[in-house]
Amino acid sequence: MERFEPQGRESVDGPESTEQKTLTVEEATNAIFWSYYYSQGAGKAQEHIFAYIARKHPDWKIAQNDAEEITKGVTERTGAYVRGAPHIKRPTEHSINQDASARSAEFIDALNNRTVPILDENDAIIYTPVEDVTDRMLLYEILMRDNHFTGTILSQILLSGRASRPNRDEKSKGHLRKRISHFAAYAIGGEKTPGPPVFKEMMDDLRLEYLRLKGEDQHSHRDQMILKWGAEMIEYQKREIAQREK
Repeated sequence: MERFEPQGRESVDGPESTEQKTLTVEEATNAIFWSYYYSQGAGKAQEHIFAYIARKHPDWKIAQNDAEEITKGVTERTGAYVRGAPHIKRPTEHSINQDASARSAEFIDALNNRTVPILDENDAIIYTPVEDVTDRMLLYEILMRDNHFTGTILSQILLSGRASRPNRDEKSKGHLRKRISHFAAYAIGGEKTPGPPVFKEMMDDLRLEYLRLKGEDQHSHRDQMILKWGAEMIEYQKREIAQREK
């Protein structure tokens, strides 16, 4: 299993840990690279993930003189993946480089300055303290991406050719299969999370947040959507597994 702990240091236990730990270039690059996977290509979800990591491990920091090397590493890894994957519309090299640079800067800002750029209801960018970006907000973003890519029970296109991720081919297995609900597979189903262990922590925390929400007596409209999508994704995943086993 890949480890994501600052080299030569003790493991980080959580928010109560106060000793500052500087991530290596490789560790930071790896976290940003895998955030693309768990955000399922959505910049907004990615920003929520960066906020989660900063909240979960407030002692993790990035050395400013490593920023250029981190950006270079993210650009190389994402570029290699994108160029090798099938696409409906292939991104340009410029767009790949631009996005990698922006995401690297956001990750560094989240850890070092504890803010992330979040779009408000009017699509204006608000630089928000990471403490204000909650697990429930992240859960909503992850489930919205699952809902977008799988086609839910509501849309009546379960397991159809249209209900899948365009950058994964039909022969993909494991974490790269086209028809996978990240929430149902990792947070609920206990499938092994690829990438650094911080993403397992994230999925474990999202499972707890979902169960906490289910136990509450009153729900906002957004809470209701989380519960609805969560139930649909759990049912969807059962069918996806059954189809794979045929």
